[in-house]
Amino acid sequence: MVFVLAAGLAGSVPAAEPPPTPPAAQVLIVTGIDYPGHPWKQTAPRLAQLLEQDPRLRVTTIEDPHFLDSAALDRYDAAVLHFMNWEKPSPGPAARENLRRFVARGKGLVLVHFACGAWQDWPEFASLAGQVWDPKLRGHDPRGPFQVRILDSTHPVTRGLQDFRTEDELYTCLAGALPIHILAAARSVVDGKDYPMAFVLGYGQGRIFHSPLGHDLKAFEAPAVGELFRRGTAWAARIEPVASKTPKAASAPSASASATNSVIGPQRQGRGPGLQTPAGLIPSRAGTNAIVPSPQPAPAALKPSASPEPPAARPKAPPSETGLFRARVEAREGRWHVAGRIRQVILDPDTLRLEVRTPGHAWFTAASMPGDLLVRHSGASRPLQLSAARRREIAPYHNGFQSGLQIRLSEFGEAPALVPIELRLRVALEGPDEEVVFDLNAIETAAAVEECRWPAGFDPGCYDTTVVPFMQGMRLPKEWPKKVALYDTMSFGRGLYQPWWGHLWGNLQKEGAVLVLLETPVDAGCRFEHPAGGPTRIAPRWIHSLGRWAYPRRLRWCFFDEGDHVTLAKRYRQHAISTGRFVSLEEKIARNPAVARLLGSPVVHTSILYHIEPASSYYHKDNPALNHQGVTFAERAADLESLAQRGFPRFYVHLDGWGRRGYDNLHPDVLPPGPEAGGWHGLRQLAAACDRLGCPLALHDQYRDYYLDADSFDARHALMQQDGGRPVHSTWYGGRQTVLCPSLAPGHVRKNHRAILDHGVALRGVYLDVFSVVPPEECYHPDHPVTRADCLQHRGEALDSVRAWGGIVSSEEPSDWSIPHLDLVHHGPYALDPNPGKGPALGIPTPLFNLVYHDALLIPWSLERGAWGIPETDSGFLHGLGNAGLPYLSLHPSPLEAERVRTMTALHRRVGLLEMTDHKFIEPAGRRQQFAFADGTRVTIDLDRDSYEILPALTEAELAGR
Repeated sequence: MVFVLAAGLAGSVPAAEPPPTPPAAQVLIVTGIDYPGHPWKQTAPRLAQLLEQDPRLRVTTIEDPHFLDSAALDRYDAAVLHFMNWEKPSPGPAARENLRRFVARGKGLVLVHFACGAWQDWPEFASLAGQVWDPKLRGHDPRGPFQVRILDSTHPVTRGLQDFRTEDELYTCLAGALPIHILAAARSVVDGKDYPMAFVLGYGQGRIFHSPLGHDLKAFEAPAVGELFRRGTAWAARIEPVASKTPKAASAPSASASATNSVIGPQRQGRGPGLQTPAGLIPSRAGTNAIVPSPQPAPAALKPSASPEPPAARPKAPPSETGLFRARVEAREGRWHVAGRIRQVILDPDTLRLEVRTPGHAWFTAASMPGDLLVRHSGASRPLQLSAARRREIAPYHNGFQSGLQIRLSEFGEAPALVPIELRLRVALEGPDEEVVFDLNAIETAAAVEECRWPAGFDPGCYDTTVVPFMQGMRLPKEWPKKVALYDTMSFGRGLYQPWWGHLWGNLQKEGAVLVLLETPVDAGCRFEHPAGGPTRIAPRWIHSLGRWAYPRRLRWCFFDEGDHVTLAKRYRQHAISTGRFVSLEEKIARNPAVARLLGSPVVHTSILYHIEPASSYYHKDNPALNHQGVTFAERAADLESLAQRGFPRFYVHLDGWGRRGYDNLHPDVLPPGPEAGGWHGLRQLAAACDRLGCPLALHDQYRDYYLDADSFDARHALMQQDGGRPVHSTWYGGRQTVLCPSLAPGHVRKNHRAILDHGVALRGVYLDVFSVVPPEECYHPDHPVTRADCLQHRGEALDSVRAWGGIVSSEEPSDWSIPHLDLVHHGPYALDPNPGKGPALGIPTPLFNLVYHDALLIPWSLERGAWGIPETDSGFLHGLGNAGLPYLSLHPSPLEAERVRTMTALHRRVGLLEMTDHKFIEPAGRRQQFAFADGTRVTIDLDRDSYEILPALTEAELAGR
């Protein structure tokens, strides 16, 4: 009638066309084997008939579970598992991973009856199924009639359904730790407890519907059973479930039909006190002290079952008149929801597991686990579990630019011996980009936090590749066949040159990404593991500062529905710029014009004396002559003059072994220069020769190693560890040594450099060894305590003192904190197995550091195949060329080396001051890569063919250095 009236008012209106028929969903039933008491040859055909009562479901039945190994699985929108291999859990790894990917990338999964036991030896199956058969539990009630109660009559699968009776096996054997959304339940006549009969959950981008109903043909006679499976399959296949014309069961609704929805977890795996939830409380597995508001009905748009909208369907938020940001925060269905315009954060208060839903993907973390909190109490370290806090208070949090949740955890352990510690955690969406920000603080009284691991790492089910700035960087596919371990796991060491990592889902053609950014990185790092074959797991790790929590810690998640490793690196570059950590080479040249002399200059790394003390691990007992080898300053000056005459008009000279007893000896008291090499006069003459050649001379120096035979050695000045001891070893050439307290390093630096300059040595630069790559240290000596933050401040002061007298500043490797202080580093190579010295690459070498800092730091590269930091099969020249770095140059180069040096220096003169704007792998193995720079220059390398291409090509004038 309304339509007719509208037509009359509008005049002539064409007849309305019938609505288009929605596309059919392709459904695959996988059956063919089961426990002998389950007649799958009867139930599978009946299930197919019931599903096809919805004409939009096109059903195919395969009587071979090994079909799951086939690429043809991707043709279907949902897979229905109706099998259980009773004698041997199968099919094997390939089918399992194929199914996991199928669901994670957005397809549907339905589990029928004993499919919950299909893979008893596959841990990830529990994440797919939500709950699985636990043979240690009682299996089921005696087969017979029972009432199934609908707990959520608003969910698309059960909307409008009423309670019904069926004759079946009432399963009491399901167990699992993941949160599930229960749609229907039944009460056991044996133990009087409630058990789930239908529930849903998500995995990656996919949807799962699981019901343990369906033992035999009799079990499918109740019309509501078929309706439940039909609607659940449609929902999993992402088409709107609709009511069939089949009449509903005639039984009246039970008193609990509209009960609050429940979340079942580890203590409610069919063994707890039932599903009924007291009004106003969210079920808590840690006790009864969880204080939360009563769950409220959720708007339809925010239902957990709703699929994420595609990006195009979400309009950009208009600019705020006030600049304030506020998201919706509410507790419902047993979980807390923080809903913005483009993202939703969901917290399970029992497990502290988090899920973030973006328009294109769903990211979820692991649950809290034993040992994720380590405290010191009564003189001993004590592992605890965050989610085991007996008292948890959760409340909405808004501060004007963030909206989220404030979590207070306390009363750890068992009364009366409770640990007196309180954790205050916060998770919030921030600003129009809706990045997820975490804050962690601790209230310490008689106990102190030693380590905390929250938020937990992302679950491997939601990503395919991990990106880690492990030295220069790597991409690590989740199924990488070899074991991978970081050299160290604290920020600013070789394990994490930069304090971030990320994950990617998808493939090289189309990927999405998440960045994990440690915004307070000094006392932070990660827990990392990748066994042979994977998967990769990495999670934040926060540690104490001089035995206390000391200050709030902060972490950020940044999500990209379309992005790759370049996206992650560029987002971190924005952070580095905004925090002042990024200082460009152009700015460094403005501060010290001498740095400009290094553009397009090869680096000559040479030495004077190598002397090895008998106590050193390097000492040659069988050939003592090898323990003392050297040349004079005059001989080295002649070598450099000869090199210049061979057509190298400029280079940068890095000189080690110039001190009193040679390389790695007597630090920090190395003066005077080597007497047998020419002493002060010889060093002055060498520096003068370098000046004549136009080649800056820099000296290798060391202010961390503290040798026990140094002139100024005093045990009171050594770094003191937390237990009151001092590290003592004899690894390096100089023999027995400990570590100098970082607070004393700047004074020794100034002392030595003033003496060198006062003696008339034309020193142009200094290399302060290891400062930029050894993670910061603490000193517990009461006379000179040093936190890790203090340590970095002292190291920075030492480096800056070199620039103060006009010197070029360098150190060993390019950790993130040192960028403002450094002009050049010794190398920035890739991680190798088992150490950077030599071996195959760990993961796929990826220039993460240079994507952030290429135009902020000078990095030379060794040219040889399998050189230090170069994968053993690869050409160092190609890696150095792709990264547009400086080349190392030997004193006696071959024609091939000379040609490569000229190519690299020409490229560096062109792009050395420019940002590396892009990097891509031309094929998945990473053997062909392309690097792009801000002026449009592109360098393509092929590591298998030992070839490269530079576009635009280098000109003759560039190669000639003009």
